[in-house]
Parts: sequence; structure tokens; C-alpha cells
Amino acid sequence: MEYVAMKCPNCSGDIRYSVGSTECVCPYCDSHIAVQRTADEQRLAVLEEENRGLDYRAHVAEEQEKKRAEYVKSLKSWDKVNYILLGMTFVASVITFFINDTENSIMMAFGIPMFLLTIFAPPIRASMLPKRPADIQNVRDPGGKAVNTIKLYAMFFGAMMIGTIIGMMVSPNKDSDKTESTSSAVVSEAEES
Repeated sequence: MEYVAMKCPNCSGDIRYSVGSTECVCPYCDSHIAVQRTADEQRLAVLEEENRGLDYRAHVAEEQEKKRAEYVKSLKSWDKVNYILLGMTFVASVITFFINDTENSIMMAFGIPMFLLTIFAPPIRASMLPKRPADIQNVRDPGGKAVNTIKLYAMFFGAMMIGTIIGMMVSPNKDSDKTESTSSAVVSEAEES
């Protein structure tokens, strides 16, 4: 620490005070003396104050970056769960309509979860949407819960419909119903004649 020497205005005793101090006490007469800063001391004080401001701004920026990273991480996690649920809906609908037999308990085992996922997953997932902190900018804002519920319903119904179409297209049973009705019609015609 740097010290400056001066004479006491009351008793002319030698006084030493540290640079940047605004007041000092005379060790001989206990007088309190206001210290006038020199131009260099004033510039030094201004620089120190600016430095503290820069440190504070850097600290705030660092905290905002941490919040931003946490928010982006939570959004990615939220998206990942949505994609998994969409995939499960799609696979369940493909399997359900691939089987394509209403009397089959396997079709019901996959059909019920598919419909439950499609109906209940969007509002539940929208309610779990992470809230964007107000002081974070330049990050995608997924919108409100109502908007996301509608978007999720559209995605889940879309996944269900695409899975249904694919399941029905690749189903080995899709032609068997026509074949059975055609063969029973042929048999009944043969019996009549």
C-alpha cells in the first residue's frame, strides 16, 4: 500500500495516510483532517471505480450466459422427450393397424396406449414447458402453453395418422378380408346353382 506524508494543520506534526483515503487522523493531536486528493489520485479512483463496473458487468454477463445455457439445455431435454413420445405414438399406430384385426387383443394392447398418448401427452408436455427467463435474449421462444398444446396435438395426431396409413399399407391382413368375402360369395353362388 502506498502512503503519502503531510503536515498536520493544527500541530504541524507529521502525518502519513494511504493513497485514496478521504480522511486521516493526526497521531499527535487527534485532529480529523479531510484529505484533498491530487489529480493523479482522482484519476486513479475513477479508474478503480470503472474497473469495478467492468467486473460487475462481466459478472452479470457470465450469470446470464449460465442461465441461457441452462434454459437451452432444458429446452433440448423437453424436445427430446417430445420426440420419444411422438415416436412411440407412431410405432404404436403402425403396429395397431398392421395387425388390422378388431378381434385381436394385441391390436387393443397397442391401440389403447396410442390413443392415450395422442390425447393426454400434448397438454401434459405443454405444461412442462420450461419458462424462458426475461433477461435472456437471442434464444428461441417456444411460445405459451396454449400455443404449444395446439402444436403438440397437431404433431401427435399427425404421427398417429401417418403410422395408421403406413400400418394399413403394409398389413398382411388388408387383402384377407376381401378374399374371405369374395370366397364366401363364390361358395354361396355355387351352392345356389
